[in-house]
Amino acid sequence: MRGIKNQLSHLFGLEWLGLKLFAVAVIVVIAALFIIQWPYRVEAPFTLRTETMAHVTAPFDGFIATVHARTGDAVSRGEVLLELDTRELVLQRMEAELRIQSLESEIRVNQSAGGLQTRAWPECACKRKQRG
Repeated sequence: MRGIKNQLSHLFGLEWLGLKLFAVAVIVVIAALFIIQWPYRVEAPFTLRTETMAHVTAPFDGFIATVHARTGDAVSRGEVLLELDTRELVLQRMEAELRIQSLESEIRVNQSAGGLQTRAWPECACKRKQRG
């Protein structure tokens, strides 16, 4: 019994107090590393390069109305990536159709008057052949 008391007094006594506190601190830190979950995140500058790159061009200038694919999305051949705003083209087409109608009516007026007296006749005839 006296041997146990002697060993306990060495273990919990004031002898080597700094070493004992250091050992307890190390045990607490090691236990905390295993028990507490630490969020971690790795950050590093990088450049992502693909094996193939495709440049997409439009047949005419315009504004983008809708985007269907974003950077990094996988796309396949024939898939619509974006839609162009066609309001300006529709307006130009309507103006051209109105011009054709105007020229055709001018031709009819001139034909009913007995002759073709306008410079617009070749332009109108050409447009009618293209539409027809």
